[in-house]
Amino acid sequence: MNIVCISDSHCRLRKVNIPEGDILVHSGDLTFQGNISETSQELRELGRYRDKFKAIVLVEGNHDWLGARNPELMDQMCKDSGIILLRDSDTVIDGIKFYGSPWQPAFCNWAFNLDRGGHELQEKWAAIPEDTDVLITHGPPLGILDTVERFNGQKCEFELEHLGCYDLYNRIKDMKNLKLHVFGHIHFGYGQLKMGDTTFVNASVSTEEYRPINKPIVVSI
Repeated sequence: MNIVCISDSHCRLRKVNIPEGDILVHSGDLTFQGNISETSQELRELGRYRDKFKAIVLVEGNHDWLGARNPELMDQMCKDSGIILLRDSDTVIDGIKFYGSPWQPAFCNWAFNLDRGGHELQEKWAAIPEDTDVLITHGPPLGILDTVERFNGQKCEFELEHLGCYDLYNRIKDMKNLKLHVFGHIHFGYGQLKMGDTTFVNASVSTEEYRPINKPIVVSI
């Protein structure tokens, strides 16, 4: 199964060159403001690919406010566009179990934020089934494709800072069946990394400057 991974298209999905594959996964921040107009437009754009893939799987991100404020409407709009929306839920495609969750450690009061290190966030990750093959979250686990570049004024140099979720890392490190973990959120962390039997993909197509020039990443499992 060839899985095409994208994330953080921020209303510029039409500028992304989507390659061929079996499953198209978008791991959140489909929009900027997450209002009905933006969401409707981008879901239609994403839905244009439904005849080219066996399935399109979407997880919401911190910019995708419609799903946080009116989940029933978001659910229906995804169904109308032929898109499988995973919000703390799973789906099985050709025997492969996909599980998706939009939550991430709180930052600037955006959508789907929970306190870093808090009980609620731990509960979200504890709900990930042990037999998950492909995990889709909006944010990364701590220490894996999760860095941003910060300027240290005292040292007059740039330093890398890890912004991933420690509790998510703790949950996935013992998941023996996990073949692929797709996320985005941290644009600077774009890329892929294999650790043991698991491939990790930061699929952010947007750069730090929100230019959609990073290529989709295709993973075979």
